[in-house]
Amino acid sequence: MNGAIWRSLLWKEWREHRWKLAALVVVVLGLHAWVLDATRPGPAHYANAFWATLFIVVPIGSAFVAIGLAAGEQSQRTASFMRSSPVDLRGLAIVKLLVGVATIAAIIMLAAVLTRALVAAADAYSWQSDASSLESLDSLRHLYETGGWFLTALLIGVSVSISLILWMAAPAVNSKSEVRAGAIGLIVVVACWTLLAWGVYFVNRDAAPSSDQRVVIAHLAAMMPGGIWVALISLDGLAGQSYLLFPYLATHVPLACWYITHFGHTGDRERSRLSDADPLVAAAPVWLGPARRSPLTALLWKHTRECAPIVLAGAIGALGLAVTTICVQYSQSSTIDLMDITSESVLVAFITLGCCAGLVCGAGVLTSELEPRLLTFWRTRPIPIDLWFAIAFLGGLALLVGVFGVPVAVAYQFTMPEDRQNEPSLVLILAILVLSYASGAFTASFVRNPVYASILGFCVMMIAFATAATEWIDIPIAWLGVAALALSAVLGVAAWVCVRNDWSLRLS
Repeated sequence: MNGAIWRSLLWKEWREHRWKLAALVVVVLGLHAWVLDATRPGPAHYANAFWATLFIVVPIGSAFVAIGLAAGEQSQRTASFMRSSPVDLRGLAIVKLLVGVATIAAIIMLAAVLTRALVAAADAYSWQSDASSLESLDSLRHLYETGGWFLTALLIGVSVSISLILWMAAPAVNSKSEVRAGAIGLIVVVACWTLLAWGVYFVNRDAAPSSDQRVVIAHLAAMMPGGIWVALISLDGLAGQSYLLFPYLATHVPLACWYITHFGHTGDRERSRLSDADPLVAAAPVWLGPARRSPLTALLWKHTRECAPIVLAGAIGALGLAVTTICVQYSQSSTIDLMDITSESVLVAFITLGCCAGLVCGAGVLTSELEPRLLTFWRTRPIPIDLWFAIAFLGGLALLVGVFGVPVAVAYQFTMPEDRQNEPSLVLILAILVLSYASGAFTASFVRNPVYASILGFCVMMIAFATAATEWIDIPIAWLGVAALALSAVLGVAAWVCVRNDWSLRLS
């Protein structure tokens, strides 16, 4: 390809990633503003925002980038155009990977610059000394032996980002929708770590791993999605362990090759499948099942079928994550209370993945219903648009709360020690699940893009959490749950207004 084609591809990818970058920038700025507000009265730990960027924003941003890389061309119906254009699909795949990784690298550099500027301002105005602010970040230096925390953090973040992007994008390449790609990627990531954790548990059930076993475990972790970070920490850095990069490359290079060589090649398989089909079978009439008597039950059944795979995939992942966490913690110390770690593991796993499933259901499924042609179809049916939206919104919400809320309530009631049980806390936990779904539905109704809607929905939740954590809000936990439910209702009404009036901001 000549230079003009490369520039065109870069320009195309920049236009597709710019709004992802803008949304992630909002998240990073919000994290730093939150830390500045929370630490102003007392001793400040301004590096906390940078750690939050590494541990939260980088994995979530990488997941959203991977979803776009796997299903962007198919969902936007540009795959056939790209195949018919004089562009090498392998070159386009390489450009997409490079721009996606560069987006996450830009977020890491922005967070580092903001952290360093915040520390410099704190030192200049005697808010807090520079040394104490960067003390936690200085511990990063020895991991890659770079001599500075900024370069080390950039290398770690980019390594983790590349790993997550490849592990999520390669298995789901050429998916028809972002929702399907996200579900496949999540299942692959959770399955890899679950298998590794179970293997480590069964090998070291009776004793702590030896030094040689720790090296083997670290090498296996480096092969997993985002595992290079775990491997470096477990071996206390890369010094003397430079061959740790070989297992990292052993899995990620084949994944990159798989993505590059298979990107955009769905048309050949579809044509081959159609040409090989039996003409008599292909020409046979397809009889649909009997129509449902009530439009209400028909719409509810349709939306449940669309949301159920996402919710069930998240529930299976949460169950696997909870069981894995319980086994790992119990193998490290058999004297700990099994019921205690069971309650904590189940709560953390189901709340975390429940919020992710809520965002995906609210943003992804509703976005597919709001495509211009499909929305026009719904408006021409003898079904009020208000009834259609109410069923779509409440049906997905009921499924989410039923699948994730019931295990959380059971674990909280029967495994949590009585001295730590607090019914208002349970109300707040369930309200967070509702808020995640409502945030995704609101942003989907306004943006009409599942990836952007998921990121902006995460921003809405982060703003709500940051507001609740500020010092000038001091209310009981029960009222926080009520406030979260009230905010969810407001977001649901706002989404309904956007759908009813067809208000949208299409980011392209």
